[in-house]
Amino acid sequence: MAHETLAEGQPFQEAVDYFAGKLNLPTERWTDIREGEHAKAFVVAGAQKAALLADFRKAVDRAVRDGETLDSFRKRFDEIVARHGWSYKGSRGWRSRTIYQTNIRQAYNAGRWQQAQQLRQSHPYLRYEAIDDGRTRPEHEAWDGTILPADDPWWDTHMPMNGWGCRCSALPTSERELERQGLSVSERPPVTMESRPVNTAAGPVDWPTPQGIDAGFGYNAGRAAYGSIDQQQAMAAWGENAERWERLTGGDWQSAQQPQALAVDDPPAPARAELPADRAAYAREILGGEAAHVTLPDGSQAVLSADALAKNLDDAALRQLPRLQATLEDPREAWLAFERHADTGQVELRRRLLRHHGDTVLTVQLGRNTVEAVHADSPEQANRHRVGHLTRSR
Repeated sequence: MAHETLAEGQPFQEAVDYFAGKLNLPTERWTDIREGEHAKAFVVAGAQKAALLADFRKAVDRAVRDGETLDSFRKRFDEIVARHGWSYKGSRGWRSRTIYQTNIRQAYNAGRWQQAQQLRQSHPYLRYEAIDDGRTRPEHEAWDGTILPADDPWWDTHMPMNGWGCRCSALPTSERELERQGLSVSERPPVTMESRPVNTAAGPVDWPTPQGIDAGFGYNAGRAAYGSIDQQQAMAAWGENAERWERLTGGDWQSAQQPQALAVDDPPAPARAELPADRAAYAREILGGEAAHVTLPDGSQAVLSADALAKNLDDAALRQLPRLQATLEDPREAWLAFERHADTGQVELRRRLLRHHGDTVLTVQLGRNTVEAVHADSPEQANRHRVGHLTRSR
């Protein structure tokens, strides 16, 4: 019987870095935290003592770094259980395999996602790969061979792993590889959302989850883990080069026959009158942690990084932070425009989402689902952002 190790039997740095970036979080249930939060926290359901969790963390870290086999991990699992007198649910074989597989494979897939972002120029696509045997879920088998751009929103929810024991992967793919193998970009598979009942610390709740994916796995671990880095880079780059971008898409609020001033929405929360000295701590307070994941009107996700927002927003925009999520989730208007950099010739497709909160119009600018800028303006000033192609108006 073949030993089960990290995918392809070899650890790699991006997977090691992903796991190293987690914080230990004692929990009673795996569902005490949800989806993308698992990309930032190491949990073992039922391991509520810090010393017990720390020992499991060392064991999994060794497995990730050294490509350790499941048999070797089980020996360490037995030692930890005996040392701490831990009473756990399920059989030894099932529990040790679940801890091993879930952490190893998520580290692998998150690392592959990070590699895909680094290789986007030469390998602009991802190809879904399922294991073709009798244990493969029917939906995962149907997705096998799906080829989509690496920034397609389908990967926000379908980047492996997609359930307990899922062995699927997604591989960066180049145009040359498609030509050589006679392949082409796929139609995006349909996504049907289902309501899944889940027991949490707060009681039973329903988690919307794509069909074919287990509850709690409908997210992209790599994007959840590294989105904050992407956002910091994107916001810093925009701040340095905003004046060098020229708009290629015509149109504005007048040609779209929109009113001169946006209609007012009830603000979800008041703006902060005074900013504390610790801007990052304030941003973490508002977001509920280091990062927050927000679903946009088209179903894709944006990651908000507390550190990136604190470092790059001016005071006026940072005071509006309690209203940022509502602006992203339910904007009054959404505009789309191609823009070209005057020096490099690079072309980007940018979105601008606007919502009038009564005293201020908040505009969030995104490139590839990454927040690049947030503007707090008067209704008259906000019209400078109402340009390009109007894609949403309510």
